[in-house]
Amino acid sequence: GEGLGMRSQPQGEPVVKTCFEIVVYKVKGHAAASSAREAARAVIASYPGFRTWQALTSTDDADSFADLVTWDDVSYAKAAGEAFQKDARLQPFVAEIGQIMSMGHYS
Repeated sequence: GEGLGMRSQPQGEPVVKTCFEIVVYKVKGHAAASSAREAARAVIASYPGFRTWQALTSTDDADSFADLVTWDDVSYAKAAGEAFQKDARLQPFVAEIGQIMSMGHYS
């Protein structure tokens, strides 16, 4: 029999696992960064494979942000990461980021 939680996949089709991208970063100024992040969210939402974006702010430091972005799978997350760096529409947001503390993909 099949193991718990396992679904059978048709032969030849890869198993697609939802990918959670977690980015923790410091911004140069809360107000400007928040507004730039909202604008960036609309752009990222148009990327292939995008599902959701939770924009979080530290309860201890208003200039410490965390984003939890959900993608259809890790290949979409990685492609978005490449596009992010080249997308001129995201430059105002990128300019507000002081330091990326951590970034990773999880499933």
